[in-house]
Amino acid sequence: MSKEEMEQVLKIALTFVEQLTNEQYEKLVSNEASICYVEEQRKGSSDDEFEKWKVSIIEEQDVEKVLRRKTKKEIVRFCTYYNIPTVTKDTKAILYEKISEYFQIGANTLELEKKDRIAEIGKELEKFDDAEQALGFLGKEKSLQTKSNVMKLAKSLDVFVNQKQSKQDIINRIVDSVVGAKVRARVIRGG
Repeated sequence: MSKEEMEQVLKIALTFVEQLTNEQYEKLVSNEASICYVEEQRKGSSDDEFEKWKVSIIEEQDVEKVLRRKTKKEIVRFCTYYNIPTVTKDTKAILYEKISEYFQIGANTLELEKKDRIAEIGKELEKFDDAEQALGFLGKEKSLQTKSNVMKLAKSLDVFVNQKQSKQDIINRIVDSVVGAKVRARVIRGG
């Protein structure tokens, strides 16, 4: 134990003894009382609170609704408590998804809805004859706000894209492959 650590321990002991009444001090010295170490739980880290969060999440079937007002730090501690893997760069939205997956909340229905919506977008895209209109359509589509969903759309349309490209480059490639191919074929046919 270093000198600084020993000083801290002695300060704690001195503060404790100073706060005792004369009667308490006499009982302590005569072995009629003892000193007991009790670890305090910090707010937000107790098992009971995390259990309450878990019950609420399962009852509500909505992670974001339950944890919306919690800080990212509290959510990360919750994930650590349940051994849910996290990364420093995880946003609250990503943490919500990981927690949903862990507790299997709406996982199957949500994934099916995403796949169905991406398939619908692919069918709608094939109806366009103008690349600018197709780009506008894809730009407004809320389901394609993430690069991973854009990659899923490309895969569903059998369009090869490089994963290292930006989201916008991938969208341009999809439009060129689907709509541009249709326009080029029409020009070649002379129509």
